[in-house]
Amino acid sequence: MGSLLLLSAALTGCASSPILAPRPTQTSSPVALTVPVSSIAIPVAISTAVLAKEMDRRLSERVGEHGIVYRRNVRTPVPGARATFGVHRSGHTSVHAEDGRLMYRVPIALNSGEVDWHGCAPGGACRSVHGEFGGSGVISGETTIRVTEDWGLASRTRFRFSWLEEPWVHLKTTVDHGRVPLHPLVDLLLRAKLRRQLAAYAKRVDSVLAGIDLRRYLEPAWRRIHFPQKLVSDPPMWLCVDGVGAGVGPLLGEQDDLVVRPVLIARLRVHIGAQPIVSNAVPPLPRNSGFSEREQSEVQVPIAIEYAYLNTLLKDRVTGRTFEFKNGAKVTIRDVELSGAGSRLIARVEFDAGRIPSRLIPSASGTVYFSGRPSYDKVTRQLTVQDFDFDVDTQEYLHKAAAWLLQDTFVEQVRQKVVFDVSKKVDPVLARFERNFSTYTLAYGITLTTRLQEVAMEGDPVVGDESVTIVAIAKGSTRIHVEAVPKLESLRAMEREGPTASNHTTDRDGDSDDLPPDDPDLPAP
Repeated sequence: MGSLLLLSAALTGCASSPILAPRPTQTSSPVALTVPVSSIAIPVAISTAVLAKEMDRRLSERVGEHGIVYRRNVRTPVPGARATFGVHRSGHTSVHAEDGRLMYRVPIALNSGEVDWHGCAPGGACRSVHGEFGGSGVISGETTIRVTEDWGLASRTRFRFSWLEEPWVHLKTTVDHGRVPLHPLVDLLLRAKLRRQLAAYAKRVDSVLAGIDLRRYLEPAWRRIHFPQKLVSDPPMWLCVDGVGAGVGPLLGEQDDLVVRPVLIARLRVHIGAQPIVSNAVPPLPRNSGFSEREQSEVQVPIAIEYAYLNTLLKDRVTGRTFEFKNGAKVTIRDVELSGAGSRLIARVEFDAGRIPSRLIPSASGTVYFSGRPSYDKVTRQLTVQDFDFDVDTQEYLHKAAAWLLQDTFVEQVRQKVVFDVSKKVDPVLARFERNFSTYTLAYGITLTTRLQEVAMEGDPVVGDESVTIVAIAKGSTRIHVEAVPKLESLRAMEREGPTASNHTTDRDGDSDDLPPDDPDLPAP
């Protein structure tokens, strides 16, 4: 009787008990999606063609009396000889952008060489002599422009004049007097005239530029980008922009224009699903924070791979599958489920085990947990789990309750099944994004244009409550074009509203309101 009681007690003590590992404790904090900062340029073009045309209008290209300067009856160093001369614009004004400045160049030239010679020979008649003449110069100038904190333009326009060849006339009567220099007088009269005309032109340019308010172009774009923009309908894909600041990029020359480049600093991301809820309160346009050299956009495209999708694939692979151990044990998986905990993926595996070695009752049921770090291979489009192993809490439990599970290749066999081809989730999203994001209308007259350079995968996937998210970053350059901006209309107004100062000065008798009243003698050659 005593032996039977001992055997009964032994059998009861060896009865199969479930292997129930504890749920993993969260040992790492969840990784938040960090949206990179992008720069969105809003180019504003200043037409250099308009400026050149206005300069041409103010400086006459006509010769003779209708030129920039025309003088008659000017005494020369040759007794009895008086000269008539004129100066005109000898070519079109050139205006181009260089190093953030507007650069001007205007060629001018002497256009008259008539000499009235009164030193008549005895018994001879006085006559006019048309001799050779020459002389050329160039007007050069620049307009420096900067963007103020309040998005206005401040500029300074300056001009200078220099001779390339000093003016002269060749006087040849009965005596060859050679070249008679006209430089001192021509220089005096021309500089006096140019000083007034160019000062008026410079004042006009600076005044027009000062009247340009870039907020007119920035604020509509700033307001609009703060509301989600639907890129694709099925499934819904939204572009979300969070503005964080504003600056200005380098001023550049593009074709015939000087381009001022305000830059909106923002975070760009794509949301897939229902329209995201945003506040209707749009922050005011920030002040110009200064120079922003970087013009790079990085649009975050998060691609969520739902656990439900992964679990469907995983269950089809392992549910009902039996794994044989080298020690003879067998484990048949009843159920499996992937989920997230902190920054790691958790795989819960429910199983039935048989032929358990060193146990009087060689069968048991149980639940264990595996964990690992998600990783994505952009070449194979595969989602894998790195460092895949029993969870730390499970390992500690199994060492005490079921060490036989730790002594075989069970981990490796399960790891081979936790590999997912997610190309059907990733490729369509990226294809739809690239197809619909190159040019997008934010609102009437406001267009966002992006030149994508590459789409790169950013770090490891991010673990969430409902999904693991693969993060793509679309890198390139983004601009917003406002239809009212291509050429600043206020500069065109220079053609209509510019000062109508006289383009020429004619002094037949020596006096003029524009020029010194006296005709100073030219020095002897």
